Amino acid sequence: MLCLKCFVLSVPLIRNYKVNSMSFVFAEKDHDIFHIYCDTKIGLEKITRANISEEQRILIEKYGIVKTIIICPEISVSFAGNVFLASELFLQLYKKRVFSVKDVVDMAKEVHMNASPDEIEFIIAGCEDKQQVLFCIKERELQENCDFCWIGSSRAHSMLQKYRLESNHPQIRDITPLGFFDVVNGCGDDTVGGLTITVVYDKDTNSIKYDSNEVMNSSKSQVLKPGERIKMYLSASDGGFSQRQIPISCEEFILEIDQIEPNILYSRNKRCTEFDMKNDQLFSLMLPILIKKDNKGKWVRC
Repeated sequence: MLCLKCFVLSVPLIRNYKVNSMSFVFAEKDHDIFHIYCDTKIGLEKITRANISEEQRILIEKYGIVKTIIICPEISVSFAGNVFLASELFLQLYKKRVFSVKDVVDMAKEVHMNASPDEIEFIIAGCEDKQQVLFCIKERELQENCDFCWIGSSRAHSMLQKYRLESNHPQIRDITPLGFFDVVNGCGDDTVGGLTITVVYDKDTNSIKYDSNEVMNSSKSQVLKPGERIKMYLSASDGGFSQRQIPISCEEFILEIDQIEPNILYSRNKRCTEFDMKNDQLFSLMLPILIKKDNKGKWVRC
């Protein structure tokens, strides 16, 4: 049994508001290692200043929300769809306090079954007792012990599989990261986009963590004026971007993007403002805030 050690107290969410982003999440297991890839694009609907600060809203619209949440070192939850329903699941887990992978799967399935069709889908990854497992919950079904699975955009998934199959690479899993990156930036589904985030199982610590990696998609420089929003949804020929994912803990990581300054911190417990910190509707979501290095090389909030 596992204990959710790092959640903070919250209260039930108000479900009248809907934040949808069908998005794209892909997970695969290769022997004793699994990788999970997700995008960050989010479509905000029916959100007013009474629910979220303007500062936080702007950052979410620019950089999105991470769709894979590491709820404890041995379990992660990925979602596609209504982010408030995902937060509702996290709140239920907090109230339960102690749970197993099976408990998380059962509770996620209940959230999925009680929602409208296609409103929320889940991938649950676990490594209890050093046993790596993937579960997929979508289309009113539970897929157990998957070697690979996906949720969200069927168009993005079809494009990724075509990319992998046409590569003729002897180890098809080796090209998944680049293929996923290209799909996120050019699959033609406007529910998919933003940044690409990777989660991996670490054999040495028997834990799930945000990966340390670097990706790039660019054939010419993308020139931006100070403060201008980076164009993340362009193809490489139109000028892409490069990013480095720097893990800190299971609760947060930094994204360094060469084309913009400052950098982005995604966190489950840090928020733009005190108002957002107290906003129960944002419970445990991986939200962006901006950070930069001071003259001593230390990361500070902007």
